[in-house]
Amino acid sequence: MVVRELPPEEWFKLLDLPLGEHGLPGEDVTVVVAEDNNEIVGVWTAGPILVLEGLWVREDHQKKTALFRIFSFMIDRLKALKIPWVYSIVQTPEMAQLAAHGGFQPLEGQLIVLNLGDK
Repeated sequence: MVVRELPPEEWFKLLDLPLGEHGLPGEDVTVVVAEDNNEIVGVWTAGPILVLEGLWVREDHQKKTALFRIFSFMIDRLKALKIPWVYSIVQTPEMAQLAAHGGFQPLEGQLIVLNLGDK
């Protein structure tokens, strides 16, 4: 068994795997594979993600245009930077409804974190 980083010129090998169902990774992604007899038997990817957090609008302005304007400005800025995906964590049903109205889609699975600092 060999575990190695798969170079981009070999990413075509991912197309027949579950990971490849959504296309190939972006150029800023690291792909690690496990191979047995030169056949990929495991894969894991790592890449940068952008997380939107800290949205706050004072209560007396929540029903006014501040929220819409902040949201619109941020989305326009991210599009100008050619950011293809952003993630956000919503913690209340109200925020989930607002996010859905803005075009966010829920993801399946469970959000987990691994702290790699100072251990």
